[in-house]
Amino acid sequence: MAENNNNLMNKWRADLMSVLHYNDETGVFTWKKHRKNHMNEGDIAGTKNSNGYINIGFRGKVIRAHRLAWMFVYGSWPTKSIDHKNGNTSDNRIINLRECSHRENMMNMGDHKNNTSGFKGVSLRGDGKKWRACISLNGKQVTLGSYRKASQASAAYKLAEYLYFGQFAREVAIGKDNKE
Repeated sequence: MAENNNNLMNKWRADLMSVLHYNDETGVFTWKKHRKNHMNEGDIAGTKNSNGYINIGFRGKVIRAHRLAWMFVYGSWPTKSIDHKNGNTSDNRIINLRECSHRENMMNMGDHKNNTSGFKGVSLRGDGKKWRACISLNGKQVTLGSYRKASQASAAYKLAEYLYFGQFAREVAIGKDNKE
């Protein structure tokens, strides 16, 4: 299926490049020509989906803008996943994009939606007295220890993330730690 999509996208490559302009410094696509669907020359192409990715409609298909940006700059469709280095899925500047394996892409994931600590990889233990740092390695949850403050658990997580994930470690914002 993915191979068929790549073949189709390769056939459309010249057409896409003739109707879209990509600004690699801003990561924004604009239409070069007026389109039937009331899009005018210079209008921003695409819409943001619920996960923050920019989707561009073309010939009845939805194309992710980050994959399209890769093709515009490097001349071919990516064969692997495309990672947004800064974690912002709508930031399609070429400097923010890198080709990677699915596993590497998962290393750069942000906080889960149910995170209540404010720190990636940190949760309150069941007894409510200490903060636990955990990291996922090869699909298994590894506990990094328990700490009196959430910021201490976060420091342990960030160190482990740096050691295990290297360039795919995500920068975690340090928030105010009022939790004792």
